[in-house]
Amino acid sequence: MVDARKTDDLEQAPLYAGESVGLVTGERSATDVVRDLTASAEQALRRVAELLD
Repeated sequence: MVDARKTDDLEQAPLYAGESVGLVTGERSATDVVRDLTASAEQALRRVAELLD
């Protein structure tokens, strides 16, 4: 298994996806993911700033 990982032999190397893989329902571009994360972070920071005022 170690050799399979070193050589990226996906036929032999174990792949761990985890239980959350079942929550994936579609494909999105990295641009869309980063845009959504940025927007969510901005909203959260604005809410925190309002609490501190």
